[in-house]
Amino acid sequence: MECGLVKSRKDGKNKFYSIGDKRVAKLLKQSDDILTDIADGIYSCVNYKK
Repeated sequence: MECGLVKSRKDGKNKFYSIGDKRVAKLLKQSDDILTDIADGIYSCVNYKK
């Protein structure tokens, strides 16, 4: 799109969006991996209990 963060492509009536910069996609993937690795610790942390 205009700023380059998101790309789009049209296929008939459908429009598909993707992340425009592979480095941003990589950063999001790494963030997800890190949070997945520490999720049990966060879940069991007494500071986050309601």
